[in-house]
Amino acid sequence: MNTNYWGQIFFGGKIFTAAGLLNIRMSAYRKMFDIGENCVFSSGVLFKTDSTIKNASLKIGDRVKISFDVDIDYTGGLVIEEEVEFTRDIIVLTHHHKRHTDRESSYEYYIGGEYSDLDIVQTPLIIRKGAFIGARAIILPGVSSIGKYAIVGAGSVVTKEVPDYTMVAGNPARIVKQNTDE
Repeated sequence: MNTNYWGQIFFGGKIFTAAGLLNIRMSAYRKMFDIGENCVFSSGVLFKTDSTIKNASLKIGDRVKISFDVDIDYTGGLVIEEEVEFTRDIIVLTHHHKRHTDRESSYEYYIGGEYSDLDIVQTPLIIRKGAFIGARAIILPGVSSIGKYAIVGAGSVVTKEVPDYTMVAGNPARIVKQNTDE
């Protein structure tokens, strides 16, 4: 767990949703992370990283809105550009684990409750300006970017890059509409 976990649990609680206390919440998040101006995070927003990763980075642009109960992993590195909106119950993952696959000799790699050949594979993600992520969407590791003004439909599972000005939906997410106008 990252060092900011307990601070997020405290300041991310429902008590800091009240209008007067929202500024305290955002001030606390700005001290923990690189966050732009005029951002709003609802209760239950958690930014997580694997504790063994020292170079994990998170950068959030101006006017980003993150709704209730959003779980964001920034282990692989995450940039959220300005004016991005996350609705509720979203999961963003930027790393996965590579494990030993030889079942017969796997006992040799299990030491002290952990696999010694467990490697973390970091997968950086950029969520471009004005993107909208619908409720209960999941962005899986390996996705390199969500494009400018892209829309990820509610309940979608994003497994690959989403182009600019594109709407995707489904499991796995597929292009539903592409707008060529800027």
